Amino acid sequence: MDYYRLFREVQQVKRELRVEATVRLSKHERNKANPHPLAPRRWGSNLDIIA
Repeated sequence: MDYYRLFREVQQVKRELRVEATVRLSKHERNKANPHPLAPRRWGSNLDIIA
């Protein structure tokens, strides 16, 4: 039973890191496409952030 709990915790951490990496990547892609801070803000599609 202890092994199963550890496995679930590891899976949860992996899932959180994957979401964080996805969000960071989508922000990076947006900033690369629109680097100037005063330029009109272009938002990515709804698929950028995976919850």
